[in-house]
Amino acid sequence: MRLLLQSCSTNEEDTFGRYAIVDLDDEWLKRIAARRKLLLAACEQDKELYEMYFWGSSAEFYGTEMNEVEGSEEHFDDALDDKKQWIEITEDFEKDLIQGDKQSACNKCGSLSPWRCGCYEITPDRTDCDQMVITKDGVKWFACDKYSGVTTTTATVPYEQLFKDKL
Repeated sequence: MRLLLQSCSTNEEDTFGRYAIVDLDDEWLKRIAARRKLLLAACEQDKELYEMYFWGSSAEFYGTEMNEVEGSEEHFDDALDDKKQWIEITEDFEKDLIQGDKQSACNKCGSLSPWRCGCYEITPDRTDCDQMVITKDGVKWFACDKYSGVTTTTATVPYEQLFKDKL
């Protein structure tokens, strides 16, 4: 399962971490399910507990370098359709961006075939303190910008959607 999520940054003027792509294989889904059980067990002891943070993450955050790649922000926004906070995406999501008809010329070298010039690539933001957040309602991801105090948190993916065939 591959997800594209909107993220909310602690600095509205900073483009860091506006979006996240999360790859969840069966091992990650098992880990999320086990962590949810831990949260629910802890909630039995303390009813005010709402969420738990776990080090490590399968999320890659994007935003900082999007101004380098014409059409990239629109590609992410179009996929989310301005109404959704997250969606399931294909393995070719980034490739569709590169080969889409919204891209004109490479901003670095001027090539009219930017997916062939070799310098056209969206790289994830440099992050630190990456964490998975297990809540009573679902799972979300958190990270800090490696070079500033800005943090970002994704939208929450409800368990019912994450485990739609397994709950």
